[in-house]
Amino acid sequence: MSPGQLAWCAHHFDLCPKVFDAAAAARTASTDIIKDDDPDRVAKRNAVRHALWVALMISAYGISERDALLITTAHEMDDRRKEGSWGSPDNKIDLHNNFIGGQVGRAVQRQKESDPSVSAYNQAVDFVYILVLNSTNCPVCLNLKGGTYG
Repeated sequence: MSPGQLAWCAHHFDLCPKVFDAAAAARTASTDIIKDDDPDRVAKRNAVRHALWVALMISAYGISERDALLITTAHEMDDRRKEGSWGSPDNKIDLHNNFIGGQVGRAVQRQKESDPSVSAYNQAVDFVYILVLNSTNCPVCLNLKGGTYG
């Protein structure tokens, strides 16, 4: 856990386990959606993981969009990898995909309000797949097209 995440968790200790449960679920789902380790596909899997992490925090774990974006921004700010350092292209794409996840989380929440039988997990996975992997109107997402689902 990074210093920024530790600080956030110190003030939100009741939500912290949910953040990491959502992260684990997003990691598993992104690997299920994009299975191989071709470098281009690894980037797509990372995009799905980021968007889905935020979407699940909001829609399945009850974390506010504000808090979901705060913890994921803290995660990005604390990233010590050279290619992922704050302000790098990789970092900007991760932040963009986190924002997409916020949009997905809100959309799934609205669906759940009108139909409580909606599975937040399944809807979030479906929406992230559509928005991240099949986006034709998002310049940052264009290089993420072409993933396979299932």
